[in-house]
Amino acid sequence: MYKLATLVALAASVFSLVIATVPLYGQCGAPGWTGETTSTSTPSSTTSTTTFSYPIDTPTTSPKSTTTTTPTKTTTTSSTVACYTNLPTFSPAPVRANTANTAVTGLYLHRRSDGKAVLNKNIAGIPLYWTSPGTIALLEASLTGDGKPCQVKDFLNVHADGTSPAASYKPLQFDLGTPISDYWSSVRLSVTSASPWGAQSWFLACPTSVTNEYLVYLQTGTDVPSGQTCALTQLS
Repeated sequence: MYKLATLVALAASVFSLVIATVPLYGQCGAPGWTGETTSTSTPSSTTSTTTFSYPIDTPTTSPKSTTTTTPTKTTTTSSTVACYTNLPTFSPAPVRANTANTAVTGLYLHRRSDGKAVLNKNIAGIPLYWTSPGTIALLEASLTGDGKPCQVKDFLNVHADGTSPAASYKPLQFDLGTPISDYWSSVRLSVTSASPWGAQSWFLACPTSVTNEYLVYLQTGTDVPSGQTCALTQLS
């Protein structure tokens, strides 16, 4: 019986040594400390003073990072339109109909609000720019996405007539940022031999319902819009 009690007491003593641990932030050391030195969990580190030591638990993961986004103002313009400056001038002065003794002699070339090329009496004609080999454009004031001034190009293109696509007269139109016709001469307003109709320098000017306004066509043959009296002219 005595032996059994002794064994139980010994086992309890050993068990207490095994499970007796120090909770976080409890004392686990100091000069002359004889108590427990093991923490209840695995501490990150132990902090000591001159009279007291205790286990502490510090985060092992990095603090959550935050991202600050600065709002930016976006101005929407055509995504295909670029700004241009210092382009070589194709015509130092606005383009005019220069063939003598016609109904359009002296009239100026303009871009109508729908993009069509017309001749009229407005002396504030448009200077054209030879933007690259074979392409011609006028420049229009615009703004970049950040509000800075810039100039965008309306390319002068030759189209097929909507009513008579096969007719020899081809309407001229200014298209924003879309160079279709790349066979313009860099000397004067005419097309080179690279065009589908060979070299051509004559234009047909046909009246619209607006007084002294004429639609402009590249004339590649002898056809004339039905029921209209048009003038044949060169432009420079």
